[in-house]
Amino acid sequence: MPHQVFISHVEEDADLALEIAQGLEAKGYGTWYYERDSIPGPPYLIQIGRAIEQSQAVLVVISADSLGSNQVTVEVVRAHESSKHFVPVLRDITHQEFQTRQPEWRTAMGAATSITIPPQGAAAILPRLVAGLTGLGLQPTAEEARGPEAEPAVSASPQMESTDAEAPRGTSRAAADEELSAVLADIERGFGDAVTETLEALAETRGQDTDLQDQRGRGDR
Repeated sequence: MPHQVFISHVEEDADLALEIAQGLEAKGYGTWYYERDSIPGPPYLIQIGRAIEQSQAVLVVISADSLGSNQVTVEVVRAHESSKHFVPVLRDITHQEFQTRQPEWRTAMGAATSITIPPQGAAAILPRLVAGLTGLGLQPTAEEARGPEAEPAVSASPQMESTDAEAPRGTSRAAADEELSAVLADIERGFGDAVTETLEALAETRGQDTDLQDQRGRGDR
């Protein structure tokens, strides 16, 4: 689906980027991050720049590793120049430390409120991330993913329903089958008896015709 959120991070934080992306996508938000969405061939700078331009917000994973990354700085500056919303996510670092060590990022992100990843992981802050995106005016573009409990029950096929409806009430399927077999047997026996009676009647009639012909032959003589 089209992405709304570009996730800026370094390789060391790829696991967290993936967790955040999956959580947001389960809530209907499209995301873009390098490891999954880049394609071989075109320059990565072009791909990343285009992805930032097409996004509505840039979520930056800020950690001790990313603070020294020139690439993340390029992405932050590009997002700032494109007037994108920022969502700073802090990993094992405080907001004050981030602002002190990266004044350029501080200027670019302005007054954007940050959020810290707790020991429980990104799933623990997912509701707040969604609330933050909603507060920035971003709405889900896809239906929220449903768990197994939300799967619709599978109904019986019309053929199955029709067959079951034919079974007598208060009887099992096996009993109904036995009853049907008995009815068919009676029909077959009745049909056989009718055929036998018909053949006997024809034979009797033919015999009478033969006797009449004999009488006529003797009279002629």
